[in-house]
Amino acid sequence: MILTKFKLENYGLFSGENEFDLVPRVKYRKTRPVILFGGKNGAGKTTFLDAIRLLLYGRRSQGAKTSQKDYEALLLARVHRNKNENTRANYAKVGLEFEHVVGGEKHLFYAERSWEVGAGDKITERFRVLKDGEDLDEMGMDHQQSFIADIVPERLSQLFFFDGEKIKGIAEDISSNAAIAEAIQSLLGLDAVLSLKTDLSVYRSRLLKKANPDEFKKQLGSNQKEVAGFEKQMEQVEDQLAEVKCKIDGTSIEVRDCEKALAERGGSFAGFRDENLEKAEACKVEIQKEESAIRECLEGSLSFAMCPSISRMLLAELEGEEALQEQAVASRHIEDFSSQLEQALSKVRDRSVSKELKLLVREQKKQYGQSLIADGTAAESLTKHGLSQREAHRISDILSNSVGSEVKSAKSRLRRLEKHSKALHAVSRDLQKAPDEVDVKEFFDRLSGLNRELGALREQESKLLDEERRLTNALALSQREGERLTDKIKAGEKDEQKLDQIRRLGPALDAYKDRLTKAKINTLQAEVTECFNRLARKTDFVKGILVDPKTFRVSVVDSHGRALPKEDLSSGEKQIFAIAMLWGLARTSGRPLPVVVDTPLGRLDSDHRTKLIENYFPNAGHQVILLSTDTEVDQGLFEKLSPSISHTYHLEYQHDEGKTSFKEEYFWRNRDSV
Repeated sequence: MILTKFKLENYGLFSGENEFDLVPRVKYRKTRPVILFGGKNGAGKTTFLDAIRLLLYGRRSQGAKTSQKDYEALLLARVHRNKNENTRANYAKVGLEFEHVVGGEKHLFYAERSWEVGAGDKITERFRVLKDGEDLDEMGMDHQQSFIADIVPERLSQLFFFDGEKIKGIAEDISSNAAIAEAIQSLLGLDAVLSLKTDLSVYRSRLLKKANPDEFKKQLGSNQKEVAGFEKQMEQVEDQLAEVKCKIDGTSIEVRDCEKALAERGGSFAGFRDENLEKAEACKVEIQKEESAIRECLEGSLSFAMCPSISRMLLAELEGEEALQEQAVASRHIEDFSSQLEQALSKVRDRSVSKELKLLVREQKKQYGQSLIADGTAAESLTKHGLSQREAHRISDILSNSVGSEVKSAKSRLRRLEKHSKALHAVSRDLQKAPDEVDVKEFFDRLSGLNRELGALREQESKLLDEERRLTNALALSQREGERLTDKIKAGEKDEQKLDQIRRLGPALDAYKDRLTKAKINTLQAEVTECFNRLARKTDFVKGILVDPKTFRVSVVDSHGRALPKEDLSSGEKQIFAIAMLWGLARTSGRPLPVVVDTPLGRLDSDHRTKLIENYFPNAGHQVILLSTDTEVDQGLFEKLSPSISHTYHLEYQHDEGKTSFKEEYFWRNRDSV
């Protein structure tokens, strides 16, 4: 399998479309397997590795117990956010193109996982696989996911895609052996054998329920209830253990944090407290200022905003009264004008003309003026408020304009009041948290309490482990009793042949598991021994690595044939042992998969780093993607690795834009000089 292209779009620190060419290139007639990514902390190296895992395994990449809600929250968090505009893109995408041989023929596959962010941050996820440019339409999303998982099995991915934390976990867990045992069992596929045995046991129980005599059915039913009870108790104890271990981890972190805080505690708190007190007083002054201004608004025209319907009614009445008053004035003017006109006409010498004009004036007055006169008369009787025109205009202006501006002003002041109140609350909270400069006694008290709590939790853990062992033994006895009853029930029943086959399958599976384990263990021992000696600074330090086929406990045999406790290894040797174990497991798996390693050199000395550069990375696989900082693969190590480097990428975080950009170069090398 060869990774050819990797695409990131709006994912994590990567904004827009980003595409990386991952094909190992031929230089000086030699294919160079290492593609080196350089980037300082926070530049996106871990984002790169996490994106590959997320693409291949989806929700399972976060663990078997990850809920859909938590997974969708993770997808939302992975969508790139624009730093300057403080906005998030509405979708993200991860794509991987690779070559893979199926049925003896090489094909080009492309897997893509994308998701959109809808209303209310609802996530819509899509996954598709293309083969030679065509969609695998016959497969749904789940089947396409399984197709990819078959190419790169999830249980083996930890052997090929890992980071410094994985190496650290194996190195630090070297005495309890749990991490190594888990890696070995994943390689051997023993979980599949155990799952098959469990499925066969369930199937046998179903057959027996159909055919058992009543007496044995009753006994078997009681036995199954007993087994179920023990299993339930086991589950409860395991849950309690997990909870206690989680509390132990959390309390241990609190102890370290408290010790660190106590160590760092000095005179800074006094200044910090005084600064917060000043902020609190400033906030109080602003709050009083805004409250006073709001009260002044309420004493003015803002009170009209409390009764908008009455205000609108009053405004309408004032406008109506103004119209009526204008009609009354017009009526009086018409009456006066008509009287003056009649007097003037009476002086006209031509009586016939004068009479005729008077009749015309009266007719027009009757036609146009009477209604105004009548309205004017009515206006005086309909007026409620009796305000002058100036007073009415002033009140109308208050209702139409001043109230609105006062409301806006009040809202603005309320927002400022809320802002200052929140600021006061935050400062008060910080003041409550921050002790006085001389007040460190509470830290000693808290540290003492945490240590007592930690001791109690460890005692509780010990009791739960004892209870777990007791339940394990009781469950085993009950299960054996169930098997005895099953054997009695089986005789003479119709499904005897099937039950007999299932019974024989148990030892056969055990034998298969033992043979598989021994065969793989022998190969693994040789591989890990060779890998360790190639990487260790002391070339004759280890004669062999032995793995117990039952407990998977790893023993180190020195050059004199003596067992060397792994705890006696130095810190660097433990790191090398962890890398050698992963390398040996990967080689034993026989899977031609690429290797992706993130920051593996952080805790190693110069000699061990040189060994890894010279012996591991050039030979770890046919394609090795190495993610490193400038202090891990420095100029000297870069020169040593250079004959195996195909090409390089430099990931650089742009602080102003809040995103990562990349160039085909290394920290001090451009593309042409690699």
